Amino acid sequence: MVATQRSGSNVSIIQQYFANSISRLLLPVDGAHAASCEEMATAMSNAEAAAYRGLQQCIEIVTYGKLLVVERVDKALIG
Repeated sequence: MVATQRSGSNVSIIQQYFANSISRLLLPVDGAHAASCEEMATAMSNAEAAAYRGLQQCIEIVTYGKLLVVERVDKALIG
């Protein structure tokens, strides 16, 4: 759950960054478009990596929880 919240938080941070910096990125100077595209690509890559890490943590937590349940069932049946 925490990992999912962190992923959402990271996406929110990126959205806020773009909202705050869009005017700077779109200034009419040479290379502004290329610079904005590069920054957006980097930000999206970071967001994807954060989402992947969050998803991986969720999977690990669920898997660990299932292992605990199986151990308890085994102890109840054996013990």
